Amino acid sequence: SSDVCSSDLSIKRLAELNELVFSSSYNFVPRVGQQYHLYKKVGGKYLLSMIEHWTAHEFIVSVEFTADSVWKEIPSI
Repeated sequence: SSDVCSSDLSIKRLAELNELVFSSSYNFVPRVGQQYHLYKKVGGKYLLSMIEHWTAHEFIVSVEFTADSVWKEIPSI
């Protein structure tokens, strides 16, 4: 059957999110529990920043670095 349970979907999404964040450029050591913001630059490269509402780049998602060294999406309010 082609039914994908939602947990499989969220695990896949989490894996894709982590791949994206880990492949982005950033010049700091991520701290556990800290919120960061992923942006897409004009050239198509991704940039992770501590700056919120940075209008110079296209906002993608806010993330938090967890104790498991996993990036977790922070839902927008």
